[in-house]
Amino acid sequence: ADKANQSRQSNFTLDQMRDVSQSWRMGKGGTALMEAQRYFKPFANAIGSTMFDKPVADFESFQKNTGTLVRQAVKEVSSRAAMQEFTIIQSQLPSADMSRRGFNQIADQFQSVNDFNIAKHQAGQAWRDATGSMDKFEGEWNKNITPAAFLVARLPADQLGALKANMDRTPEGRATLKSITKQLQWAHDHNLDQLVR
Repeated sequence: ADKANQSRQSNFTLDQMRDVSQSWRMGKGGTALMEAQRYFKPFANAIGSTMFDKPVADFESFQKNTGTLVRQAVKEVSSRAAMQEFTIIQSQLPSADMSRRGFNQIADQFQSVNDFNIAKHQAGQAWRDATGSMDKFEGEWNKNITPAAFLVARLPADQLGALKANMDRTPEGRATLKSITKQLQWAHDHNLDQLVR
């Protein structure tokens, strides 16, 4: 239950980051640009302009949420992490200096793993309710579904179409598509539709 709850919280945080990143420019130099706007905001406010208010507030919220993701990730690695571990983990997580497309891709990947964890918890509860134990659940789960199904379910239509077209070009790609289709059907058959939209 803890892992599922952490996954829900992480998905919420990433959704918030997507939302608040819309009012300012992400990408190389994004942090420097927003720091400049933070500096100019009081001067603009003094002359009656609020042009920097929303972008600065949204950037600060994004940064706060970035810190939340870093703390969650560090906690999963070690309860006694040193500054070096924080720095390494932070460099691998979404940031203001990523391109918007890069941020969205990484957020989709994180959220698909979170969806996998949430669905596993839900399926485990249903399994226990139906059988009275968790015997053989892990094997059945791992045999039938992977995080890839949840990533495909999160892809925007244009990216999904491109993925299918690229995978359709090779026998290995077609086999992977067939496997993912089978996994999505298994998720549907086990009432996990809300996580594999």
